[in-house]
Amino acid sequence: MLNLQLGLAEHKKLNDHNEVMRALLDIGKTYLALNKNSEALKYGREGLSMALKTKNKAIIRDGYQILSTVFDRLHQTDSANFYFRQYVTSKEAVLNDQAKAKFAAYDYEQKIALMNKEKQIGEQQLKLQKEQLQQESLHKKILIAGILLLFLLGGFIIRNILLKRRNEKHRRELAENELQIQKLESEKTKAELQRQAAELEMQALRAQMNPHFIFNSLNSINVFILENNKLHASEYLAKFSRLIRLILQNSKEAFIPLESELEALELYLELESLRFDNKFEYKVAIDNEVDAAVLKVPPLIIQPYAENAIWHGLMHKKEKGHLEIGLYQEEGTLFCKITDDGIGRKKAAEHKSKATSTYKSLGMKITKSRLAMIETTNEKDSLVEIKDLIHADGVRQVQKC
Repeated sequence: MLNLQLGLAEHKKLNDHNEVMRALLDIGKTYLALNKNSEALKYGREGLSMALKTKNKAIIRDGYQILSTVFDRLHQTDSANFYFRQYVTSKEAVLNDQAKAKFAAYDYEQKIALMNKEKQIGEQQLKLQKEQLQQESLHKKILIAGILLLFLLGGFIIRNILLKRRNEKHRRELAENELQIQKLESEKTKAELQRQAAELEMQALRAQMNPHFIFNSLNSINVFILENNKLHASEYLAKFSRLIRLILQNSKEAFIPLESELEALELYLELESLRFDNKFEYKVAIDNEVDAAVLKVPPLIIQPYAENAIWHGLMHKKEKGHLEIGLYQEEGTLFCKITDDGIGRKKAAEHKSKATSTYKSLGMKITKSRLAMIETTNEKDSLVEIKDLIHADGVRQVQKC
């Protein structure tokens, strides 16, 4: 009790009304427990009076409870009943406030949960929008690449028309030259006209070679488009456009540096490897004695034979294939050796006989005619030899790169 009295005095010094009210009621409850009714009544009334002024419902409730109990012990029924009713009313008010507080807290939690859910939905929508933007960006890039390809193909078609007209002119000139050759008696004049005729024929063959190669490349692009492989199609289009530029540039000349021919060949092999999903490996080896920057060769002279090895040898092989292209020089003559470990010409012929496609490759046929024309004009041996690599026991040899 002494401690409570000291605490009350300290709270009064600090002018802390809430703590003073609580201390008064705690002292009143203590006296009530000690059956000291008059002291309990005194402190209870004082605390209740302050609580009524501050409208502290919880303390008002406790004050009414103390007074109701004291008057009941003093057998003052009217006063006891009055304060008891006040106690019940105050108690219900406190309970209502607590219920309202709980409801408000619940409502606040519901709002927070709703806000969190809306935030999650917003983040999901933002993520979906981001993915949609990425897809639209990819589609836009493919569309731009397609438009560029159309422009490139349009230019190529126009160029082919011009080449066709030029070829017709060349053929007319060729016919006129042949007539002049028959009329001219001078052997020197005849030789010069024959050389000019061979050059015109070579130009016509080059004009045939370019559409043949580009037709095959367009078939490769078509495969990726049909498979809906957008990334590979885009990558293939970029490399294909580079290769087209090289072909158009190289086809302007009858002979080009070997390094330019090998650059186009490397790009073609890379495109074919990409198309066949890296089904084969390739290697281009150049002997140290071969000066690729100085030596000149006809454009697209190696590619048809590499194409034949891939399409008719390596493409039909179940396991991974290998292609090796070697260039070396002997006694002033440039040799190109193309080796593959494909299925062999016999099995390739069987596959070809079973195929339903009526398409016939003209690459090797045209190239053979071009080489034959070079033999005539340069008076040098320029032979093409194709053979299967077979062991002595009749088993086909497989040579890897």
